[in-house]
Amino acid sequence: MKMIPRFLITTAALFGALSVSVAQQTEKTVTLKTADGKIITTAAQGGLELGRSQNPGRQTFTLVDSNGGDLADGDDVKIRYNPGGSSKPNYWKSSEGKLGRSDKGDTFKLKKVEDKYLFQTSDGKFVAPPSGGSGGLTLADSQEGALKVEIAEAAAAAAPSASASAQ
Repeated sequence: MKMIPRFLITTAALFGALSVSVAQQTEKTVTLKTADGKIITTAAQGGLELGRSQNPGRQTFTLVDSNGGDLADGDDVKIRYNPGGSSKPNYWKSSEGKLGRSDKGDTFKLKKVEDKYLFQTSDGKFVAPPSGGSGGLTLADSQEGALKVEIAEAAAAAAPSASASAQ
């Protein structure tokens, strides 16, 4: 009987014992609310603003979590908006000190602070409320100036009914 080298037996045992886990990206339909009840909504010209919009379509986003699972501090996410259920989505993007939307979005890092979340850009800035209290969302240099939001799951946008599309 031939002897199998001990190295091969050890290597086979190691590979058999290894379990490889590959995270899968997940998507969640969400609304983003501040402690005082304001909601992040879309604005004209590819903008984002803080308001109390009664239009659910303008305040619903898809959070794309790159590692899947439950949201946690340090997760990398993209935030997508599908205007009117359009097949041409756009994503949040930071540019020139402002936050807007474009067809190629940025990846943000989630930072959990107590029961709220902050969004941090790849260059270390944070999504912030509009300067002066109105207008488009901006970027802050530090976590202290960041916008803290609750991430609430929203029902997926319903398709228009036959009666609504006939009008």
